[in-house]
Amino acid sequence: MALRNRGKDARGAHIRKSTLGTSNEISFSVLDAASSRSGRSQKRRGKGAWQSFDQDAAAPGVPLTPPPGEISLFTMGTDGRPPSTPRKDQGLTLPSGEFVPTGPRGGSAVMAVNEVAARKKSRRRARMVGVLASVMVLLALVAGFTSLVASLVNTQNTQQSQLVGLVEELETTDPVLLAMDEAVLALTSGQELDEETIASIDDLLEQGSAGVLATLDQVKEKTQDLEERLMSGTDREVANNCIASVNARSAMIETGFSILQAAAPLCQAKEEAHLGWQALGQAENFSRQAADVLATMNTETVQQSKDYSQQALDQLYQARDYFARAAEYSEAVDLAAYTDYLQLKINASAAAIEADDAYLDRDKELMEERNAASNDYEAQAAETLALSEANPEPLYDQVLTDATAQPLLNYQAERGNVSVADEWLRNFLG
Repeated sequence: MALRNRGKDARGAHIRKSTLGTSNEISFSVLDAASSRSGRSQKRRGKGAWQSFDQDAAAPGVPLTPPPGEISLFTMGTDGRPPSTPRKDQGLTLPSGEFVPTGPRGGSAVMAVNEVAARKKSRRRARMVGVLASVMVLLALVAGFTSLVASLVNTQNTQQSQLVGLVEELETTDPVLLAMDEAVLALTSGQELDEETIASIDDLLEQGSAGVLATLDQVKEKTQDLEERLMSGTDREVANNCIASVNARSAMIETGFSILQAAAPLCQAKEEAHLGWQALGQAENFSRQAADVLATMNTETVQQSKDYSQQALDQLYQARDYFARAAEYSEAVDLAAYTDYLQLKINASAAAIEADDAYLDRDKELMEERNAASNDYEAQAAETLALSEANPEPLYDQVLTDATAQPLLNYQAERGNVSVADEWLRNFLG
């Protein structure tokens, strides 16, 4: 295939006449670039690429027609520059949309590029400032949150310390509670009261419940005030159990003291009556021995009988004192029959001693009179009281049960509540 060889530019020699659809097809932009470079080169030499052909033959004012193959496929400007290149009175449009005029020799273009760089730098600086501000805000939030957490933890620790103090203050009532519990148990179990137990009961009754109840009221008031400000559910549970223990202890102490006030006099009266009953039994034994020894009546046996009667009389006097003290402790049991019986027995023993003295004095008439009187007093005593069935203890037990049965049930219930609440508090204290 023949190559086009028109003109001196051999850069298009490889192009075929018909290249549509072939591998040698060249885009118009390549041709445009080649023609532009050729035009600029020709212009620098003072003439166009086509001015070497028929320039002299052209008429004035008639545009020259270059030979085929000597001009770019796209019409160029008069100065040979691409249309996108700004002219002297043109400029550059920045990415922001702003138009920046350009000066000669590209001075304005350099300024525009510098301004673009400056604006990019400004944007980068603004972004960095924003990032730093965000970091500072985040750090401030973290610091504030940390401070808040520390404050909450400190507050919670303070509240727990206050709870511990309240529980320890609650424990100061334990000695009274334990002493009262032992006293109630001793009074209601029917056991014999020793001197130490009686002294402890007396001390409790003398001390009273006002002081310990006032302490419990203070603990309850402080705990309720603290409970409203507690943040931890566990701490609130401790406060609730502390209040529950206070309530149970208060009820237990009130009920316990009411039991003590009712039972202590009865128990002490019962104890005195028991001693009086024992003295009566001893007196009865001595009276029986005084009668038995007179089976053979002589000076020696009469003297022995008199001695037994005197011992019986001494026991009767003691019994009378015991029953008198029992009546002083409590009048819940009627001891009138015992008082009458004792007086008749005392009269009988005294008359027997007088009869023995009359025998020893050989005064038979006085002896018979005093002996008859003694027998008469004994008969009256037997009618007043059946000694074998006259034990006063069951009477006191019945009165004690009637007086303390319901309070004792309440006391045991509150005692159980105290045990449950205190076990929870002990676990809290560790």
